[in-house]
Amino acid sequence: MADALPALLIAAAATFAATPLCRALALRLGVVDRPGGRKQHGEPVPMLGGLAVFCGLLALWAYRPGLLTSPLLVAVAGTLLVGVWDDLHDLKTHIKVGWQVLVVVVAVIALGSHLPHITGVLAVDATLSGLFLLGSMNLINFADTYDGLCVLSVAGIASVMAVSAMPVSDLHWGVVGACLGFLPWNQRHRYRIFLGDGGSLMLGLIVGYLALHTPAAALATDAAYPPAWVIPLLIMGIPILDGATVTLHRYLAGRPVTVGARDHLSHRLAAAGVRPSAMVPLLAGLTAGFASLGPIYAELGSGFGALVLTAAMTLWTAGLVLALRCPIYGGSRR
Repeated sequence: MADALPALLIAAAATFAATPLCRALALRLGVVDRPGGRKQHGEPVPMLGGLAVFCGLLALWAYRPGLLTSPLLVAVAGTLLVGVWDDLHDLKTHIKVGWQVLVVVVAVIALGSHLPHITGVLAVDATLSGLFLLGSMNLINFADTYDGLCVLSVAGIASVMAVSAMPVSDLHWGVVGACLGFLPWNQRHRYRIFLGDGGSLMLGLIVGYLALHTPAAALATDAAYPPAWVIPLLIMGIPILDGATVTLHRYLAGRPVTVGARDHLSHRLAAAGVRPSAMVPLLAGLTAGFASLGPIYAELGSGFGALVLTAAMTLWTAGLVLALRCPIYGGSRR
């Protein structure tokens, strides 16, 4: 941790310093999230927080250029641009997904030799990795529902992977630092700012990349180890649970799956009476806690690893059942 401390501090300081500048730029350009509909804020809030986080990552790249390869940096920047453009112009779904697929292709190229060995067929493994990255981007984006929740969750996942002594620890801690540097500004006060789609999609791509990068370098290929492709799924377990809950519940309730609603895990905890001030750290902690099962599974080998996987799937299924039982829609089609 001590060796990675400079990376964390540099990314945190750069993000913290850049955020008020990005907020002023968002106000000048009119990149704001206006109240209404499902939104709870009562005044327009600037949405260029993702640019501030990107500034933190650029500072990290300047400190350690090898941490972010050129393809990864291009993919991250491209994701930010697509998200900001969507915030400005509300892109049609097929255009937005098309651009996301392009940046995911670049991110898969950035994985290089760290592309997870799933089937042994390069094209298939690259496609599956790309689908995972696409899912990670949108799951983190969809879960950005309350102040601080997205950055705390991503910081938790990245710190779990860093603490487990897996590769690229400086990049992990840099992501943690960038998230924590943005957190004070992402609160209810007069200088409040949101990540915007650009920020949440970008963080989703980064944390998905780190999750995919982990197994190929962390596990040997002999029979003493369990399948490495399970690790990214465990690391992203709670965001996947959130997406599964929302999709399945909307389908069962006869609601359009692609139309947003206040029905994510965070909303369900709030509906159960958990105050946002407690819900945000609670859900972020659960996200990091479940993510820790990935490194634990990797360390224990095939025998005990199977027990960890069984326990994880039991917890995940129980969480899905409990979430679906929450009467979130209240009988109305809001």
